[in-house]
Amino acid sequence: MKVAELREKLAKLKKEELIKVASEFYKLIPKAKKEDYGIDAFVDNPTSAKKSAKKATLSLIDIEKEVAQFIDHASSQYYLFPNRVVPKKQRSTWRFKVKKWYKELINNRRADANITKQAKVLCELYELLCESCHYQYFTAYDTFDSIGIEQVVFSSRLFY
Repeated sequence: MKVAELREKLAKLKKEELIKVASEFYKLIPKAKKEDYGIDAFVDNPTSAKKSAKKATLSLIDIEKEVAQFIDHASSQYYLFPNRVVPKKQRSTWRFKVKKWYKELINNRRADANITKQAKVLCELYELLCESCHYQYFTAYDTFDSIGIEQVVFSSRLFY
């Protein structure tokens, strides 16, 4: 259903029915999304301008720390075997973290751009992923396939 169709249907509803529909929609929105999109502020004042949901970019220092910790945990096989360091729910999310870091590190137009440091961290990440093809750090057979970036493409970004 498109927004125009939804508006037509909502226009035909009574006030009590609208309140019920709105509350059911509100229940379906995850708490993090409510905060990201400012849903509560919109409910308080629907006539105000919408707050756009911008993805917060990590600083280069934060990325460097996260990647170093990730490499340490992966080398210790914390993403493969049960342990108390990396919770079970987070073990399968490593591929999304790596892809996010990759996109952040190849971005030369960052506010805190430092090509040398970005290349160094990206190289460390690449070395870990290559090493994981020989040693089992993750449940995935091919780590580059898991993150959705071909090894050739990843390596070419190191030397551009």
